[in-house]
Amino acid sequence: MSDTALALYRWALRCRHVQADDLTNLASELCLPEGECAIAMSTLTELRLLQPEPDGLRLIPVSPDAAAAALLGPGEAELRAAEEELRRKRDKIAQHRAYMAGLNPIYLHARHQDQSSLESVHDQQTVRALISDTVAQCRDEVLTCQSGGARPPAALAEALPRDLALLGRGVAMRTLYQHTARFHEPTREYIDQVIAAGSQVRTMDELPGQMIIVDRATAFLPDRAHEGGAVVVRDRALIEFLVDTFHQIWHRAIGYEPGPAAAQQVTDQTRRAILMLLADGLKDEVISRRLGISLRTCRRHIADMMEQIGATSRFQAGIMASQRGLTPNARDLGVVT
Repeated sequence: MSDTALALYRWALRCRHVQADDLTNLASELCLPEGECAIAMSTLTELRLLQPEPDGLRLIPVSPDAAAAALLGPGEAELRAAEEELRRKRDKIAQHRAYMAGLNPIYLHARHQDQSSLESVHDQQTVRALISDTVAQCRDEVLTCQSGGARPPAALAEALPRDLALLGRGVAMRTLYQHTARFHEPTREYIDQVIAAGSQVRTMDELPGQMIIVDRATAFLPDRAHEGGAVVVRDRALIEFLVDTFHQIWHRAIGYEPGPAAAQQVTDQTRRAILMLLADGLKDEVISRRLGISLRTCRRHIADMMEQIGATSRFQAGIMASQRGLTPNARDLGVVT
């Protein structure tokens, strides 16, 4: 509020009113320009410090509290109404959550009564929701085997906040990827963030398939009979077998590290795996799928290695590589004996 408006407010308090249509006399009384008086009166009116009498001829000064009530009252009423609506919605959500939580004993009892410890879920959206819910409730450990190479960016974006929250709660996370995931930028960014938060990540040239084990109580395996489906495992003996299988692969996998040296190491291991699969007589399409690499990349590796070895066929390349010590125990495919 300007000094002129403050002076007019004080003058109005002394005189108990202001003649609304007599700016000339008002300006004379205050020894101020008429234009400044008009602006000051407009300011005081907008702030409700001057309020008109019923006849509209005079403006009556009111207390700041009364002015604030008149000025802010409608906005405060709207805010209170919005807060009440928000509280009502929160109560409704809380009631719904409590009701759904009350159904858990029924669900658990039914699962306990079920003689089968395997559940097949065919719908992909249901599978994703079930995995997210189970992982979100994890208390101790999540073991994950991610075959197929790089993960879709959308899946990574969905998983990252959930996984960071788990790591923040002290949940142990170990994840196995195929080597090719190291060369996929979105997957690499995700891995860097979860490792920084405490996760452990290793990679292998070939993995048996997708697998998620939560608290050694629930495991998710792909249902190969239904695209996008999953088999939910709750049998203790089977889960222990899956955990043992995971750890066997984990101990043979390579720790995730950035940089060209690590990239060369996994590239060499991938090439050795290709040579072994060639020796088994597998086709390029099968090899690329098993190693989680594109068919084009697979064929480029094969062509390079055939040229190095001097082989004239893919099968011959695999046999010659084995004879020359270039498969599993060889360290450098660039050295041909």
